[in-house]
Amino acid sequence: MTRRVLTLVALSVCISGGTLPAQEKPANHVILLGTIKVKPGRDEDFKKVLAEMSVRMRREDHGNVRFEFYRAAPGRGQQAETASTWYEYEEWVDQESSSAHAKWAGPILQTTWKEMTESYSFARLTPVDFQ
Repeated sequence: MTRRVLTLVALSVCISGGTLPAQEKPANHVILLGTIKVKPGRDEDFKKVLAEMSVRMRREDHGNVRFEFYRAAPGRGQQAETASTWYEYEEWVDQESSSAHAKWAGPILQTTWKEMTESYSFARLTPVDFQ
């Protein structure tokens, strides 16, 4: 797009008095955000476990909308002996689907993940309505 088109789009949004509409999620979707601190030197091991879990999830779990992992980019001056930070985003069509996944994934987190990580936590996200 040209700069002029982008300017016109931005101007029309401002004049209409609102923001561009966000993608709406059905009310019963379960969205989880995980923050994982992987121990130094364990990134490749952790990545392998995630790959194995992803294969099982695609084979056994039903109702998954999104399942993504991200690793924080290393910052300037970051020490090699510090934990790396990973983020997990999960979206499920309902609580039943999320709970079914947790039945087999939970024990892996409590054993294998616990060995490879300094910490991990999950938060259930709720949408923010700006209207």
